[in-house]
Amino acid sequence: GTGGGIRRAAEFLKESETSLVLGGDALLDLDLGAALERHRARGSRATLLLRRDVRSARFGSVGIDADENVCRIGRRFEREGEIDSGVFVSVRLFSSEAFDDLPNRAAFEDLSDWMIPRLESGARDIHGDLLEGAACLWEPVGTPSEYLAVNLHPPALSYLDARTMLERSGTELDG
Repeated sequence: GTGGGIRRAAEFLKESETSLVLGGDALLDLDLGAALERHRARGSRATLLLRRDVRSARFGSVGIDADENVCRIGRRFEREGEIDSGVFVSVRLFSSEAFDDLPNRAAFEDLSDWMIPRLESGARDIHGDLLEGAACLWEPVGTPSEYLAVNLHPPALSYLDARTMLERSGTELDG
């Protein structure tokens, strides 16, 4: 699970006031600087970036309360107060203190085995940063079909004009 990788890098990550951990199986386009500012302004121990997305039935969702505290993670954890929800886009921001209570094992899942126990103990320092679709492009590419779909129909990205890049390279999209 992702938690094991985070644990292996924890000593390095602790050296920064805030660390950003991205899942590698998605194409993303969002303002990470603004997300970092919101994380710091809230005083969050951890922030999960969420996207309002019609695909939540397929991917699951994370619920937040009026103060943006995480109050639900899929069907694995739930407490009262949910007012909104979004798909977790595998982007996490951590304060340096967040690594102090990592599970003491080599392999684990970060949400189920690290975040949920903290939330179950009553913590209110794990937040969800819910972005509207236009503010956060998220396309999963973890399966061959997802990867192919994004390559055949490249989304518009703020940092890359795919059509221009293809034309420059002599590549043509046909169908």
